[in-house]
Amino acid sequence: MNTLKGFPRSHLVLAAFVAMPLTSFLIASPTPEGEDRFTTELVLAEIADGTDLQAIDAPTPSDAPISAIREHHEVVRAGDSLARIFQRASIPPRELAAVLESGRQLPG
Repeated sequence: MNTLKGFPRSHLVLAAFVAMPLTSFLIASPTPEGEDRFTTELVLAEIADGTDLQAIDAPTPSDAPISAIREHHEVVRAGDSLARIFQRASIPPRELAAVLESGRQLPG
């Protein structure tokens, strides 16, 4: 007990508050070996015997040529909105909505 009296009381209280949640987390968290065992058993149970795993894979993209991309250059003027630019380029409003909703789904 002599070593504990050398520390300030506030430090001991702080150490106890840090140690309690850390200890409960370490006790409650599962070990990686335990998780792997159950995951492997579940995956193997879901795969039927004799299942062709190659058929499950996604289809390979075809080597067919991509349709020609039409390029169009449009000068953006002061006060132009995206809708007005699309209108001048004869692009329907439905495609404008699809572009706006696509977000970061587009490649590149």
